[in-house]
Amino acid sequence: MKRRLFTKALKIAGIIIVIGIILLFCGCNEKGNFISDKKIMAIAQPDNLGLYRRLLPQQFEMPSHPLVGLAVVDYTEVRPWPFTRYQEGYIVLRASYKGQEGWHCIFMPVTKRVAMWGGRKMGFPKNIPDRITLEPDGDGWRGEVINEGTSRLLLTFKPGEVKDEPVYIKEKWELGGPVFQLVPPAKGPKVEVVKSTELGKPQIKTTYGFVTVTIGASEPSADLVKPGTILPGMFEIKTGGSGVLKPE
Repeated sequence: MKRRLFTKALKIAGIIIVIGIILLFCGCNEKGNFISDKKIMAIAQPDNLGLYRRLLPQQFEMPSHPLVGLAVVDYTEVRPWPFTRYQEGYIVLRASYKGQEGWHCIFMPVTKRVAMWGGRKMGFPKNIPDRITLEPDGDGWRGEVINEGTSRLLLTFKPGEVKDEPVYIKEKWELGGPVFQLVPPAKGPKVEVVKSTELGKPQIKTTYGFVTVTIGASEPSADLVKPGTILPGMFEIKTGGSGVLKPE
């Protein structure tokens, strides 16, 4: 009897979680999902354009200015349940689709299954690694994705004055736009165009400095940015927001 009740309770809990995921990622949550986070971010020009083109699915064209975006994020407050705090690492490539420029994500491990399932529904290549950390490191921060005992992405941030602005800032390159993803992830054939919207008025504290980037040698994108490359970057803390990420 107890076993039957336990099994029934598990099934009900599973149904509730599935309903929650559907509501969360179909755009039904009008209050927003992403409330607070902290992150290390950097943007690089690719060292290997041939590899860059190969990593873009054939549905997408090369952008006017190829760029690689890298980040490690701790989403400290998200909603609604069953969406709970999680960590994420990502690598995105600037891309063009049907004449519109945006980004395409090629790497996005996360630490919670709800975040993984919801993201994969929109085409993001999410999986669960061993761990993702974002921790203080002296006067800076260190973010790392580790899987199967090896580092897959390592970003270390040190605050400092950036005297020489990167070319994408100097020349005011367009960095916005949606994210283009294949559904199922990395396979398609469907192309999902995903947009991010901020519904609230978050408080954002940004510290500028330098980010040392190392993409794990076993990653297909490893040669996009040479190991140990130091880039202008930032550490950012956002509170009180209400961001939404959903398909068009």
